[in-house]
Amino acid sequence: MISGFPLFFRTHCCGLALLALAAQGVGASAQEAADPVMTEATAPDLRTLLLKAQAEPATDEARAGLIEEARRIVDSGIVRRAYSEEELSQVRVSGNLSSASTVADPVIREQFLLASSDSQAGSVVAVEMPKVAAAYVLTQDPAFLAYLTEQLEEMTTWEPFQRPGWTLRSKSARGETLSERGDGVWLATGWDIRAVADTLEILPPHSLSPELRAKLDARIENSMTRILADFEEGVPWYVQSRKVMSNQWVVPVEGLIRATVFLGRDQYPEAYEQGVQWMLESLDAMGDEGEFSEGLSYASITVRGMISAARAAHVAGDSRLYEHPFMRKTGTWFAHHAQPGGFVVNDFDAFNTDRHGFKVYGDVLSKIAVFTGNSDAYWAVQAFDMNTSSLDAILAAAAFGSDLPAAPLWANYPVGTRLNWRSSWDDDATGVWIRGGGASDYHDHPDRGHVNFIIGETPLLIEAGRPPYGSPVEKIATGLKGHNVLQIGANLPADPKPYRRVAPITVNEIGPDGGDVTVDASACYPHAERWVRRVIWDTEEMEIVDEVVLSQPEMVVFYWNTGTPAGAPQHLDDDTAQAGPVRLEFEPDAPIEILFESVPDATLHRREVGEHVCVQTRTREPVTSFTLHTFVSLADLPVVDGTVSRIDRVESTAQPD
Repeated sequence: MISGFPLFFRTHCCGLALLALAAQGVGASAQEAADPVMTEATAPDLRTLLLKAQAEPATDEARAGLIEEARRIVDSGIVRRAYSEEELSQVRVSGNLSSASTVADPVIREQFLLASSDSQAGSVVAVEMPKVAAAYVLTQDPAFLAYLTEQLEEMTTWEPFQRPGWTLRSKSARGETLSERGDGVWLATGWDIRAVADTLEILPPHSLSPELRAKLDARIENSMTRILADFEEGVPWYVQSRKVMSNQWVVPVEGLIRATVFLGRDQYPEAYEQGVQWMLESLDAMGDEGEFSEGLSYASITVRGMISAARAAHVAGDSRLYEHPFMRKTGTWFAHHAQPGGFVVNDFDAFNTDRHGFKVYGDVLSKIAVFTGNSDAYWAVQAFDMNTSSLDAILAAAAFGSDLPAAPLWANYPVGTRLNWRSSWDDDATGVWIRGGGASDYHDHPDRGHVNFIIGETPLLIEAGRPPYGSPVEKIATGLKGHNVLQIGANLPADPKPYRRVAPITVNEIGPDGGDVTVDASACYPHAERWVRRVIWDTEEMEIVDEVVLSQPEMVVFYWNTGTPAGAPQHLDDDTAQAGPVRLEFEPDAPIEILFESVPDATLHRREVGEHVCVQTRTREPVTSFTLHTFVSLADLPVVDGTVSRIDRVESTAQPD
């Protein structure tokens, strides 16, 4: 394994062929990599890397894809800023229209829309402009340079990069207004700086006029000053709350580091050093095994910012950010989101984690692989046939061979607490993931103790996933009912947040044939003195043992979200329930009632909110202690008659006929 930058990124004498050989010689896992390389030499810039990769035949497909994508970007026109709600319909980026629809005051709505359009524009230019710049280097087509010149001229008029008002939707709902200082720098600030810095790093020297370069320097310096002032004075909410793990913290800090390097690290040493220290706080909040305290989609935003900052610092001769253990291992954590049957580990607020959604993460996995040396990340790009069209895809194709060792089959991640396991990386494998709960979890759900179980193409137990923000079924899917967890009391709680507490995972035994894991979620329920869940599984069956002790008598409810679509045949025979091919056999130590219900999910189908069968078990009477053994497997025979001997809505506590 080559850790830190792959070999040719750290030397000037070794070519891509040697790098490919070195990359193919990695060990069993990127998790076993040596510490990132300590070097006094500065890393090469993006243009140097691209020119070295250009001659490598392995990059032919990636280069062609990037050039084709760059031509589509040019054809779509530059991203322009709107200055009124009416103008939003005339530009490429329209702002967060769905969220703004809940804001009644037209003045507040317009300010919110314009601020949100700034962040959307930043996310677009940060992706598109480096692609067009790389296409220009590869083709020397003047149309690409003309497009970039026009886009950069437009960006020099964006004052500031992030206009105030991005918090107004939530503030107006609480009856609050913006302070005189506004809500501070935000995502557009960092993304716009990244777009400019990456673009100029890729373009040949003197591609832009001195006048344009001077205007860009002024905009970057202005933004750098804003970031420092807003952080030091605590203007943004995420600074006040010290949410160092959030992308909202990381992206502006990335912008500070990128701005000082762009303008000259030696000219702004104090600002540069402050940015590095703030970024180290974020890295320290993550796991040393490469795990995030958020789900996959938010992690992909955050890690891009971390890598952008670390790479720029490395180019400027400072490798401290790359020395953090998180950096070399996060690619493995990303790869571990792939479950059998095209499913994805979809804990937390995670978008594009419905079935077959993993393919959209090819670009970020390529970036992680190239700039951290983690081969598991690029192995996943190859193994799951991910489509990529970025500069990072070109560099990854050059840096890694096609015969990489597979990622490890299991891991227990103590931060963002989760265990994931697969029997193999084959399509017909069995997959399991289990959620605990961490102290720094963010964008999380009341999911402590959740268990997921998939056999090949068949999902047995699922997480309901994350419907779009504002969806009418959002609270159901992301609440207790959307997870295979405990509920105390006959009715759903009005506020599930008290359940978001620490729940450690203990691995009793694990191997290629299965595992034995315990989750202690006792601290997560106000009225629970004890809830300990033990999960034992092999490739064909799972046993879940729940032990509950309460401080006072209450109804005890467990939800079991099956992967069976709503409307499929359901059958109940004593204490055995079957929904489609999924069989659930219960052995309680007190009488239970078993109920069926359709529950919404954003898991089973790509970009579609559907419904699946949820099976409930609930004690017939309040209890102070309760033990339930649940056996989960594929049924020997399908349900053919659709007979259900007992079916009730969730609110019902009536005993069956």
